[in-house]
Amino acid sequence: MTFSSYMEKSLLHEEHGYYMKKDVFNAKGDFITSPEISQMFGEILGVWIVMFLEKIGMYDEKTRSIRKHEQSTTGKRLSLIEFGPGRGTLMSDVLRVLQQFNLLNGLEINFIEFSPFMRKLQQDNLTKLLRKWDYWMKFEHNPTKKNKMEKFTCEDESKFLSLRWFPMYEHFLHEDFGEFVKTQLGADQNKAPIIVIAHEFFDALPVNIFEYNGVNWCEKLVNISHKPLGQNPFEFFVTQTETENVRKILKPEETFSSEVRKSLKPGFNIEISPKSLVLVNSLSELIAKNDGALLFIDYGEAHGFSNSVRAIRNHKFIEGDTYLAFPGECDLSAYVNFAALEAAARKVPGIKPWPIIPQGLFLESMGMNTRLEYLISRTDSATTKRLESEYLRLVSPDEMGQIYKFQYIGLEKNGEIFPFIDESAQTIHY
Repeated sequence: MTFSSYMEKSLLHEEHGYYMKKDVFNAKGDFITSPEISQMFGEILGVWIVMFLEKIGMYDEKTRSIRKHEQSTTGKRLSLIEFGPGRGTLMSDVLRVLQQFNLLNGLEINFIEFSPFMRKLQQDNLTKLLRKWDYWMKFEHNPTKKNKMEKFTCEDESKFLSLRWFPMYEHFLHEDFGEFVKTQLGADQNKAPIIVIAHEFFDALPVNIFEYNGVNWCEKLVNISHKPLGQNPFEFFVTQTETENVRKILKPEETFSSEVRKSLKPGFNIEISPKSLVLVNSLSELIAKNDGALLFIDYGEAHGFSNSVRAIRNHKFIEGDTYLAFPGECDLSAYVNFAALEAAARKVPGIKPWPIIPQGLFLESMGMNTRLEYLISRTDSATTKRLESEYLRLVSPDEMGQIYKFQYIGLEKNGEIFPFIDESAQTIHY
């Protein structure tokens, strides 16, 4: 099988998949993400959302509310989409900021989460949080509607707040933009800006691995091992000839310049995530029609990678290819090629990807150090030490501050959204 098939089944198999069986996103799991390290991470993202709404003229400072789109006939004024919401911690921290700006009324939040276990955990955590602000959510069950959506709405009908969960992005598209919806409700009824957040999501999307043998590009596949019993039951092998995936996914004549092709040496390999490219292109079309922003946070760089796939099992990185022996027991991920995501977005007219920036630079530019000082001023010495440690872990180049990147993709007409700026347009004064 292709490595992308192996990776997808290992992570998302309905019964044995790594993400399907337990909560892996906290200190007790195999790894801990930025939102779980500190509340400040999600709060800063919440502030950025408010800044974005101000920039595009959707935040009314006089009424301290989201302006209603002139074509919308529903209570929805803003739509958030989060891919891979983890435990719901990131969105909880974002909502605390939005609540401070009176931005919950008119908000629809969509979660793309394949795992039923994690969906239930997210629903419990978020509905509990909302009750603190007198938003009592009820599960909306429609037995006549055969879809994959799980929806919670506010019991107080004078308020519009909706939480929706979908196993896959395609289910969300069908629910809101399918032909039936357009025909019955009108294409513009649900029109509202859409802000998409994907934190450590693209690194978990499956990759195909291609290898150059000195003459042709071939594909690296996973096969049943012929080693003695007791050893790794799976092994890599490389096809001897070009596969269909080489022609359709790698496209070496388009991907590599003539100079690069001349410099290639036998054994060189490259990883490509076709699902990532299709998704980013679709999301770009979505915000092009509705206005909005895409904000991606992941580890990677603006170029392709080879040998970047890594596996974590029982809190430890697994060396070499031995992780093949543990399908469903490891977290598998690969470095994200932000340049490829940018290229996929640029195919949509009117869309502009902005240069990626390191996580530490984003957080500090957005005032995380000021937030830290405020929290420290209201707590004891032990908590101060913890907060400072969390801060350094998120922003330090030696920790997560450099390897993780922020990528903003938006409409060209909306211009720069701080701290994302066009490097070519910078003026240097001496």
